[in-house]
Amino acid sequence: MGTMTKAQAFAEARRRWGPSGDIREDPTSDTPYRVGTTSPLVGFYVRGWGTTWEGAFRDASRVEQDLTEKEHTT
Repeated sequence: MGTMTKAQAFAEARRRWGPSGDIREDPTSDTPYRVGTTSPLVGFYVRGWGTTWEGAFRDASRVEQDLTEKEHTT
């Protein structure tokens, strides 16, 4: 498990994505830590997942970077 607490992860999600930033845990999964956004229409939208909160945020950053690079090449 990483060093980031659940409260710290929630605060980081809010910092990154504003009031819709949220986190989820699924202890039955190989990647139990999920970070993303919540909306009334979609529910929880996963932006990254990992084996730690830090890993989930790294995954979210990687996905966002990949999307940004694809936008610039099309």
